Amino acid sequence: MDLSQIEFPWEDDLPFLVAKSFDGSLTKKELKELRSRLNSDESARLFFAHSAVLQSQLETHFAIPLDVDIYSMTTNSSNSSRTKKRSFYYLLLEKNVLLLSLCGLFWCGAILLTYFLFFSSSDIAVKNTADIAMKNPAENHIQSQQVLKEGTTELILPTGVKVHITAPATFQVTGENEIVLSRGILLAEVTTEKGKGFTVKTPRGNIVDLGTIFGVEVDASGTSSVQVFKGNVDVVSSSGVKTSLAAGKTM
Repeated sequence: MDLSQIEFPWEDDLPFLVAKSFDGSLTKKELKELRSRLNSDESARLFFAHSAVLQSQLETHFAIPLDVDIYSMTTNSSNSSRTKKRSFYYLLLEKNVLLLSLCGLFWCGAILLTYFLFFSSSDIAVKNTADIAMKNPAENHIQSQQVLKEGTTELILPTGVKVHITAPATFQVTGENEIVLSRGILLAEVTTEKGKGFTVKTPRGNIVDLGTIFGVEVDASGTSSVQVFKGNVDVVSSSGVKTSLAAGKTM
């Protein structure tokens, strides 16, 4: 429930009493009356709580001095008591709507920022490049070398293996279940039976999957490293030496 859902008769003294409580100008009689309302009336308690939060937010975000009453800022001492109550009540509603609007704008901005960060035009171009690389994979598994200058791309091989590649990267799909990674970072998810045996060829050796999730990084000099996140892989060096790596191991 918000302020717009709490209704009081215009002759009700509650908004006036709440305003004076924030200003610290309540008389003993008014303080006793306010306490009595808050003890006996749930709507009055909700109104007071929302008003207190709103007062705090206004002081923080709009730099309203603590010794300035928002009620006195919008009324004239010559106005009648009823006019004062209406002015204060409308002010609370207007400020509440303003704050909600600002929150809405903030979240819209956050959503737009997220969209541009993760779905920028450069990323779309990269995904298009990946689509071209895997076009008609069943007809021809040997693709031309691909250069990824920025962003990331995802390939899904005919065997069901998912491969995520991060730029800067140079790679080539050389078979139904095989990729050559000359540079870049590759993350492979091998979750299908047909995908077991997926191989990543690097300048310093080959990584053969045994049903797992693993990552490979090849730097500009051709040096490669392997990290196994789940399952097992065999790392075969260029000299033919084979090393088995289990989950959590790095080489």
